[in-house]
Amino acid sequence: AEPATAVAPAEEPAAPASDAEQSRHSDEPQVDAGAEPATAVPPIEEPARFQTWNKPIPQARFYQFRVLKRSVDQVVPRRGTRVSGYVELGAGYDNNVNSATNQGEFAIPAFGGILFQTTPESRRQGAIVGNAAAGALVELPLSDTWSLVGAANLRHTANRDVHDLDTLLADATAGVRHTAGSQSQTVALQAGAARVGSRRYRDVGGITAQWQSQFNESLQGSLFGQWSRQDFPHEAGRDNDRSVLGLGLARSFGGGVTLAYGSVYLARERTDPAFASFGHRGRGARIGLERRLTGDLVLFGEAQFEDRRHDGDEPFFDTVRHDRQKDASAGLRYRIGERWEFTGQLRYTRAASNVVLYDYVRNTFQLTLHRSFP
Repeated sequence: AEPATAVAPAEEPAAPASDAEQSRHSDEPQVDAGAEPATAVPPIEEPARFQTWNKPIPQARFYQFRVLKRSVDQVVPRRGTRVSGYVELGAGYDNNVNSATNQGEFAIPAFGGILFQTTPESRRQGAIVGNAAAGALVELPLSDTWSLVGAANLRHTANRDVHDLDTLLADATAGVRHTAGSQSQTVALQAGAARVGSRRYRDVGGITAQWQSQFNESLQGSLFGQWSRQDFPHEAGRDNDRSVLGLGLARSFGGGVTLAYGSVYLARERTDPAFASFGHRGRGARIGLERRLTGDLVLFGEAQFEDRRHDGDEPFFDTVRHDRQKDASAGLRYRIGERWEFTGQLRYTRAASNVVLYDYVRNTFQLTLHRSFP
């Protein structure tokens, strides 16, 4: 669970993504169990997982953003200067922290179908996971209709006994928002950096734009687009230009007791032609539901599907990689007083690929304590 935004795209996370490079799954927003400063700026999508040259590493999204913060009517930004922040602590269990296959051996066509054994560290590894995060959002009005917006987040995830997969993520957003009646438009620059283990893993920079409209008191829609440049200091072949385009819709029922939302998106990653297998075209859809059971207890669930077709033959496997990823999650969120929230969440991921290295199943369970400010 991590920083959320009002109707955004995941990469989204997210979110918080089945690529071994998965590099960039979830081009779309992901509903997150945590509540944080909501912003209409869609975050930079993070791959569903990181990857080293020979094995996949777990994902860590810059954002897992909520399609709506608490109810649809909060999507339209409030007037006046706004400063908010959050801190978060979490712990849980991940049965596949490296998003790896559990195959003990596989054949490589380029070598005549000879069977190769996978090393234990290249197979699925489970671990107890802990994380800590903090972030802030500032909105400064320039006039009745224009305002400056800025946000920053920092997140660290540690895996017990698998420290080479620990992640540290930092991101920042700065832009301008225009609000007129029930509509708002936001354009912002975004930048982020990620470290995996003790190494600098990836740097990202780009621009994002979003249009939102509150059609009535219970229905809200959005269009979003994003372009970013992703650089991998230790894997230059994976450097790429990423673009995302999508739309979202959310509706509340029963006076805000129930919230349903959905979104669809297209994604494209272009790499150097010499490394075409790292580039891909993707499309995805997400649906979710939140239901307030009592005044302080909320049940939530979400499902997502993403299809990715890569651009060139996968080295050694003599085939063009094709991934299909399904994600499902469910949990409970309990509000403790005015500023505290406690969340329990289960998540299931099934990444099906015609290249065995990128075919895996992953289950996670997480408990999170969240404090918002002011």
